Amino acid sequence: MKRYGRSSEKLDVIAGQHELELIFNEAEALTETLYVVVPAEEDVIQVRCRKRKGKREDDLKALPVEVILHTLSEEKLRELFGDNGWKQLPDEVYKRVCVQPAVYTVEEYHMAVYAGRGNQTIVKADRPKDLLRNSILTPAVSIMNAKYINGLPLYRISQEFLRNDIHISKQVMANWMIPCADRYLGILYDYLHKELYRFHVLQPDETPVMVSKDGRPANSKSYMWIYRTGKIYKDTPIILYEYQRTRKADHPGEFLKVPGHGCLRRLFRL
Repeated sequence: MKRYGRSSEKLDVIAGQHELELIFNEAEALTETLYVVVPAEEDVIQVRCRKRKGKREDDLKALPVEVILHTLSEEKLRELFGDNGWKQLPDEVYKRVCVQPAVYTVEEYHMAVYAGRGNQTIVKADRPKDLLRNSILTPAVSIMNAKYINGLPLYRISQEFLRNDIHISKQVMANWMIPCADRYLGILYDYLHKELYRFHVLQPDETPVMVSKDGRPANSKSYMWIYRTGKIYKDTPIILYEYQRTRKADHPGEFLKVPGHGCLRRLFRL
């Protein structure tokens, strides 16, 4: 992350070009044969990299296996070998990965309603808990996973739904994520914030972000502060983000509850 001063505009352009190249030429960039001069046939030396035995089995061991049998009919075997002229050897086995495309269905809940015959009492069957009441959102929709884990913008997620004949706008998804983050993830954030104080080494840092809608002119510079436990805590890392308009030392002092903010210099020494 950039901490002090402005980076060179030329370097920004080069980084942007490199990122753009990876978008369109990522497959070529990841191959070992990119930009290799092809030698003449008489100069070619066949080199084979020995594949580690059992690697494919290790790569696929976590997936369920469906066995698909391919056999020859009795008639075909008699045609080839005659009556009782063959024996079966161990099968030749190869594996392929099969991906089931997403299947979207609508769950229609019917809540039974009852009324007393002799009075006006009305009773409804118990309704299951929802993420957001009166919303079509379910955990299976996985919008947060698509955006924050896979890095997809809401517009692309909306287009992917549309290809499956589901009309969910990016505005609707934004209205879902904000209350879900406050209601469910906010509790986890507060818990991790308290757990952060148990570690002896913390590493805060900040990076500039341009914000368009916070009451200031468009593209005003703000800061995203990041707090994480030290790299020595590999088994239980905690990484928290906090948005602030400025870079003042008061912000980490308040977040980390440092009395008087006098020991921030020692705290920030990474």
